[in-house]
Amino acid sequence: MDLLIDEIVKLLGGVLAGALIALVVKLLHRVGLQINEDREKQLRAVAVDAIARVEEWAASHAKRKLKTKITGADKLESAVADIIDRIPGVSHEEAEAVIHSMLPHMKMGAAAGTREIVKAIRTR
Repeated sequence: MDLLIDEIVKLLGGVLAGALIALVVKLLHRVGLQINEDREKQLRAVAVDAIARVEEWAASHAKRKLKTKITGADKLESAVADIIDRIPGVSHEEAEAVIHSMLPHMKMGAAAGTREIVKAIRTR
């Protein structure tokens, strides 16, 4: 009888261990999805800030009538660098992609500057 009980306990232990592992994997998967969603939200927010900062910088530069002209490519690179500095692990391509995706959603007074950034993204 004790031998039968030992075998049942071993069998149930294996089944419970497998179920526990499956539960932990599902939990980690859900947490991972939440982390990715939070990272995307953060990335979009930082991109909007970076684009606005670059537009302000370009407008200020234009108002001071400096000899050097800030191109769309300059603005793009500045915004990309800002995103990369503020969010660890973001690649150059990922930063460009998020800038490209956020530009249509932004309402800015410097529409010409926005068009230059979009043009720079598309011609790369």
